[in-house]
Amino acid sequence: MRAVSRKLERCLSPRLPRRGFLHRVAKWLEGPDEIRVGNAKKILDSIENHAKSNFKVGCGVNQEKFRPQFGLEMLHLWALKIVMVPADPDEGPKHFAEVCEQVWARTEVRIYKEGIHSFLISKNLKEIQQWTFGAMTAYDKGIIEMQATGDNKEFVGSLWRNIYDCDVEISPAQAVTLADHILTQIQDLQGQDKAETNSLTLTLFL
Repeated sequence: MRAVSRKLERCLSPRLPRRGFLHRVAKWLEGPDEIRVGNAKKILDSIENHAKSNFKVGCGVNQEKFRPQFGLEMLHLWALKIVMVPADPDEGPKHFAEVCEQVWARTEVRIYKEGIHSFLISKNLKEIQQWTFGAMTAYDKGIIEMQATGDNKEFVGSLWRNIYDCDVEISPAQAVTLADHILTQIQDLQGQDKAETNSLTLTLFL
């Protein structure tokens, strides 16, 4: 499968200029704790809102279950990470961690609303964190493989395992559609970063 390999070539770069979109993200996540936390929440809001949009119809993602919906949100967070971190290896990981802190805070609330007993929330949160970072590692490996060979099989497979939970009713075309979508988002994030602007209006995803 090579449906998104050409798009990938345009998506990844070793280091991006410190201006535009990612420079605004960095500025948002600097300063006093109250400001940083508030802006990290806004970034997460953008991720969550996009993951609830209608694009999922063509991808076949189950909107009724927690894992596929949360996995889709974390896929978009991963897209932000692989643009943010290479752009600034020193500060990028710190900014990404700030957003992750808000992810886990919200996830605790979601677990509670799912009816999980308060004594088990920490255990469930730890499992979700392990699964999330494991999924992101799989996406990283898939991207590296695609970059090296032009074959998107491993990347699409990582989506099938982590977003679709190995659902045999999902067609390869649906998984490829999602792969193509997320690579488009990465490309758009990089395009935003290259745009000269002083605006603090943050539109993460198409």
